[in-house]
Amino acid sequence: MIHIDDLLERMEALQASDLHLKVDQKPRYRIHGALEEVSGLPVLDRDTLVHLTDAILTDDQRCKLESGADLDFAYGNPRIGRFRCNYFTDHWGRAAVFRRIPTRVPTLAELNLPRSVERFAHLKRGLVLITGATGAGKSSTLAALVDVINATYRKHVITLE
Repeated sequence: MIHIDDLLERMEALQASDLHLKVDQKPRYRIHGALEEVSGLPVLDRDTLVHLTDAILTDDQRCKLESGADLDFAYGNPRIGRFRCNYFTDHWGRAAVFRRIPTRVPTLAELNLPRSVERFAHLKRGLVLITGATGAGKSSTLAALVDVINATYRKHVITLE
C-alpha cells in the first residue's frame, strides 16, 4: 500500500503546489494551477483514504477529526519538506489537501514580478491587498514583500490570509 510520504515525495519531485485526496477519485496534484490525476494509482475508496491520511495524525488530531471537526496542521519530513494539511469531511467521506511550504522565501525577481511591485514594501502606511486564484502566488508574493521590508526597515507587519 502507498504511504502519504510517497505521494508527498512525488509531489515535491513534480513541483506541484498541492495534493488533493478525495473518496472515489484518484489522488490529484495541482501543477501550474491545474489539477492532474496521479498516474499509476487507483481510485481511493473510503477505507484506503482514511488509512492513508491517519498515518500522520496524532491521537488528539484523530479524535478531533472523528468528532466532525475540520483539521488544519503542519506536517514535515526532513527528507521531503514541510506541508500545510487540511482534512475535512464532505458527503462522500474524508478528504484532504496538502500544500507544499517552500523551505525559503523566493525573491520578487525569482517570482518574475515587475520591479514596480517592490514599491508596496516601501509604503509608509495603508492597506495592501494581494488577491488571486488558488495557486496564483499570493502567499509567495506577500512573503517576498515582507522579506524586503525586514531587510530594509525595523517595522511591525501584520498579514491576514
